[in-house]
Amino acid sequence: MKRRVAFALRLYPRRFRERYGEELAALAAEEAGVRDLADLALGGVRERLREDGLAAVICAWALFVVAGCNVQKLAEHWQDAVPPGSRAVPAAAFDALVAAAAAGSALVLAGAALALPAALRLVRAGGRPYVRRPLLAAAACTAGAAAATAALAAGRQSFGVALAWLVLVLASLVAWTVAGVAFAARIELSPRTRRLEARLATGVAGAMTLMTLATAVWWAGVGSFAAAPALAASLLAMLASTALTAAAARSVS
Repeated sequence: MKRRVAFALRLYPRRFRERYGEELAALAAEEAGVRDLADLALGGVRERLREDGLAAVICAWALFVVAGCNVQKLAEHWQDAVPPGSRAVPAAAFDALVAAAAAGSALVLAGAALALPAALRLVRAGGRPYVRRPLLAAAACTAGAAAATAALAAGRQSFGVALAWLVLVLASLVAWTVAGVAFAARIELSPRTRRLEARLATGVAGAMTLMTLATAVWWAGVGSFAAAPALAASLLAMLASTALTAAAARSVS
């Protein structure tokens, strides 16, 4: 039971544990019921989202982007495998997917721009050591991805170059996600800015919901064209990241 209580307490943010950890542990030890442990764990998730909601949105969006890229890859040349008379519904769904992806990306960029002044204040106030390494890693991965993209554009279509491009693009996404989380964990936002960020996150969750539904409709329209296991995995990742974004958006404000 002590181990279960300790695990549930680890779900809470560090600052919350330092302030209330002993009281929560004592209370949980007295109750010692499954329902009480579940309530304790859920409380930890809520507190974690309240403190790290922006970081959760960043991570969820990165996961969604990976899943969306996989859908894009699986959807290549789908029109060639579907009879002309059956293309209207999947075509409309795919157009909706692309439009929602553009809207979601714009909202994410708007959220980053809104947090930029706080990030600059963090750097000027001595927070540079905490974010220097993630930023340098992200910049290096991006430079490598740009070089690989240039090589592909120049006609070097070898398997090694294509694989290097894929690895570097994924590494860039991970590196920028880590850098974003590093900033989100340390910046101080005003109440007004947090409310605006919550609204943007809600919009992102809406765009992610539309993209997930559009992907499902497209899949139903193309039938057996797409690889079922890979597409099902992408849809599950999209659902999970959408749910996380929606929960984080409610907690950010």
